[in-house]
Amino acid sequence: MPNSDNNKLIAKNTLLLYFRMILVSVVSLFTTRIMLEQLGVENFGIYNVVAGIVGFLGILNGTLVSATQRFLAYELGSGDVKSYNNVFSMLVTIFIFISLALLILAFAFGPYLIYNFIVIPDEKRVVAMWVYYFSVGTFFVSLITTPYVSSIIAHENFGIYSFISFVEVILKLLLVYGLYLSKFDKLLTYGFLTMGVSFLLSTIYCIYCIYKIKGCKYNFFFDKFIFHKLISYISWNLFGSVTTILNYQGQTLLLNFFFGPLVNASKSIADKINTTVGSFSNNYFMAVRPQIIKSYASGNYNHMFKLVNQSTKFSFFLLFLVTMPLIILMQGILKIWLGPTHVTDNMVLFSQLMLLFSLVNVFENPITTMIQATGNIKKYEIIIGSGVLLVLPICYLFFKNGLPSYYSLVVLIVTYFIAHLFRIIIANQQLGLSIRIYFNYVVVSILISVIPSVFLSYYICKLFSDNFFGLINSYFICLLISLLFIFCLGLDKFERNILTDFIKRKLRSKK
Repeated sequence: MPNSDNNKLIAKNTLLLYFRMILVSVVSLFTTRIMLEQLGVENFGIYNVVAGIVGFLGILNGTLVSATQRFLAYELGSGDVKSYNNVFSMLVTIFIFISLALLILAFAFGPYLIYNFIVIPDEKRVVAMWVYYFSVGTFFVSLITTPYVSSIIAHENFGIYSFISFVEVILKLLLVYGLYLSKFDKLLTYGFLTMGVSFLLSTIYCIYCIYKIKGCKYNFFFDKFIFHKLISYISWNLFGSVTTILNYQGQTLLLNFFFGPLVNASKSIADKINTTVGSFSNNYFMAVRPQIIKSYASGNYNHMFKLVNQSTKFSFFLLFLVTMPLIILMQGILKIWLGPTHVTDNMVLFSQLMLLFSLVNVFENPITTMIQATGNIKKYEIIIGSGVLLVLPICYLFFKNGLPSYYSLVVLIVTYFIAHLFRIIIANQQLGLSIRIYFNYVVVSILISVIPSVFLSYYICKLFSDNFFGLINSYFICLLISLLFIFCLGLDKFERNILTDFIKRKLRSKK
């Protein structure tokens, strides 16, 4: 496919994913407030720390999706449907065995962790145990479906992906309504309904793939060479995902151990905001990711480097446009969203630092995808994974010596910033990514546009009140300032011309 057609496909898929993102984000923010009201702050914190144990495995699921996308997109890039079906079938078999093994481990060690290490009121232990079992069931169903979801993304069928998300939104609204109607324990009801939603969505993904995508009908197939290649890649990818799991969910457990479930509730709100806002850049990169892998598979390395650099810069700008006003206005926004009685200083600070971490970590996806496309990820995972594992012992020492809970996110930000410097070096050594071009095109463009917009936005926002209309005015003024600096200083001349021509064509079409 010519590069111009690829760019059009990326643009089309990005629009579809943005429609999906807006819909999911609005409902997610709405349901979070209702859940907080229905469950209460303590139950909300308990759910997130208990589900966080399974979250160790949940992040693993996301990483395995990434690994399967690499192999399936690579096979699509090579153009062999039979080979694609063989790889797909082997992935299904592998995931069945992985799921069963993890299910056994979860049921064996989960109860021990909940009864011996988690700070939960005694009267909530039994309910927390049932919530844990429901969370394990949710994870098991999602993991089995991984090859099917990866097939939809590898084929870039983002229309159906967005439609299924619409179904997910309806189901989550029904879930919230179910909390209102339930005569049973609210925490128990929420865990059960969440598992039911996951089961229905997974069923839809599987049915669509089997009947609509060539090469997605499971046929038992085994090839020793392909098996070893898949297992080797997945194993090293798992090593990298374990470090991520330990950092994210391990922090949840550390915070619970040192500070209790109320701080967990603050981190949970911060995580919810981060997940919602992060989708602005993640949805764009989801549309780019298959193109990076296919470019490598077809040997078009120059186009691959161009996609990596462009997607890094644009992903950052898309995320920055949303996060910078939120960071500045966080306290007022949380009071309006959650209600003033539910907002604590910890919630505000955790949310601000989590968004700052997202801005640092947004640089990771493009380079990681490019290295994953090669299939040779051992060196990369050892260096990066080992480095970021330092987060937990550093946090433990800080908390042990009386430092406040928000230092966990400070450590996370600094560690992942250093890790990205090593990513760039590895990409240069392994694939020939030009550090000079990356620095000039990505880093310099970001710095010269972001720094002045932050200072100007901060001082202008202080002129407005923190009521609803004041926050709306402040947010859009920050947004306009950022757009202006990004357009004038962050984009190069060619990119500005393309954007200007696009806007002119849209305006003429409406006349």
